[in-house]
Amino acid sequence: MRTKLGIIGLGNLGKQLAVDLDDSGMEISLYHYPDSGLDSKVISFVLSQPHRKWRAGEDLVDFVVSIGTPRTIIITPEQQDIELVLSQLDAICTEYDTVIGIDVQKDEDTIFNKICFISASYDQLRDHFQQFS
Repeated sequence: MRTKLGIIGLGNLGKQLAVDLDDSGMEISLYHYPDSGLDSKVISFVLSQPHRKWRAGEDLVDFVVSIGTPRTIIITPEQQDIELVLSQLDAICTEYDTVIGIDVQKDEDTIFNKICFISASYDQLRDHFQQFS
């Protein structure tokens, strides 16, 4: 069975989004690009919640294939290797798939989340993330 949505990046925002969506009954797939600093925390997070119905893995192609078409994939700002992930998604996804980048912007007093881009154009999404690197 294919899931309804995919989340790339399982830092604080990605994990909370995964929990909230799972609590609402949505079937989701999770992917976190291997990162030496976060791997054990991500694995612990996924394994510590066996009651969850999400699908998680370390292979990007398997992750994308696990999502029903047309696919909707959310990339959270914790994803460090955004360039590599976007180039790989560009090769895997179709023109009917949607990638949503969630951007966390910080100012002196507040942190707020906004959906910064909904696009099938990976070049535009890549350009947006590069602004804040």
